Amino acid sequence: MDEIVKANVRRYESSVVTNYSKEPLHAIRFGIVAEYVDSEIAHRSGIVSIAELAPGGVYIVDRLAAGSERYEYVGIDAAKVDSGKRIMQADLTKTWPLEDNAVDVLVALEIIEHVFDTSRFLSEIRRVLRPGGMVVISTPNLASLQDRIGFLAGRAPRQTSPLHEYLKLHIRPFTLGSLRESLGAFGLKVEAQRSNAIIWRSRKRAILLWKRPPRFLTGIGNALIVSARLSSVGPA
Repeated sequence: MDEIVKANVRRYESSVVTNYSKEPLHAIRFGIVAEYVDSEIAHRSGIVSIAELAPGGVYIVDRLAAGSERYEYVGIDAAKVDSGKRIMQADLTKTWPLEDNAVDVLVALEIIEHVFDTSRFLSEIRRVLRPGGMVVISTPNLASLQDRIGFLAGRAPRQTSPLHEYLKLHIRPFTLGSLRESLGAFGLKVEAQRSNAIIWRSRKRAILLWKRPPRFLTGIGNALIVSARLSSVGPA
């Protein structure tokens, strides 16, 4: 396990993830992801195979409307997690302990920005998804409304802060355009995109300007939430 992974495991132990998942902006984000996954389950027949990367003790399946008889779930986490779920411990920067073409739905929330080798990460997504399979990714937005305005005034985007206690671990921040382009390069065609909110941060708090803004405003939102389908083969 490399030093970047170790730093993330130390920072995001399960109680931290549990606490921040209850915060309003994260709760909205989880709700949108659950809607994407529920919709996919509803449009499929039989048992749907769901894999989640680094759930950290907070599982997307606990938020689904679909009953557990409709899916099989496995989580993959670098940290050792004790739960009633099936969890495999593995380093997500290496080959994942999943067979080729084994997964119908892959969920990767707030993970991709922490990964040094994005190409390897996306290659693993492509490898484990079945043809026509769906991945749901969420990641903080490098180009939120406030960051766009701040950049014009010479301020660096919030996601690039090298000293912040957890933002310093966001080593690969994305805009909506760069996320879509990266997924497309590996045969993952974005079908849906949303943001949890448009916000403005003061020194003391985040001011909610627009909850769940419409699709066309995703690019200036707080978080990027996309679902993409494996449709073709990208570069090796």
